[in-house]
Amino acid sequence: RAHGASNRIYRTSPDAQPGDEQLLSDPTHIEEGYSSLRDGRVIMRREFPPKVFLLTPGDDGSPGYEEISYPFEGALLHRITVSPSETKVAYMKIEPENLDPVHLRIYDPSVIAYADFDAENLRIDNEVEITQYDESTRDWYPAWSADEKLIIWTHGVSCPVLGAEPCEASGVVMGYSLETGITTQISSR
Repeated sequence: RAHGASNRIYRTSPDAQPGDEQLLSDPTHIEEGYSSLRDGRVIMRREFPPKVFLLTPGDDGSPGYEEISYPFEGALLHRITVSPSETKVAYMKIEPENLDPVHLRIYDPSVIAYADFDAENLRIDNEVEITQYDESTRDWYPAWSADEKLIIWTHGVSCPVLGAEPCEASGVVMGYSLETGITTQISSR
């Protein structure tokens, strides 16, 4: 990514054949698609500087972008997942001072958080951080339970950047109850 490559967002159906996918994003940018809404819009992120958008696939193939505002501008929101009711999002958050633009270390260290999501007014607000910033651990890939009472993610040790000594990463699945505010390990290693 750091050397001119790009990420692109595509859409396809479960029964599609290779080549049937449809390009949704602007190929001149580094973009990652995360979670889609029932109306077909996709929550996505564009890098440099990090910004979050709702991407609307155009009938003619051209994308429409609506920028989503949030009170922690400059932070990188990664792996954004929309709750089943589409009123909340969970994500990995990396503060600007912790971003490494050379290696694009976007998995560690990060904080898992959730917040209210307003798709109509394009806003993420009222953030709650579930985990704490810790350079020795890695928290990644948050997801919602179907009843929206639990956010799950993987927690493990942090590995060095590419090219360094390999590490034996191990992880566990953690669960955070929105009703009680309690975090519990819900898997074995």
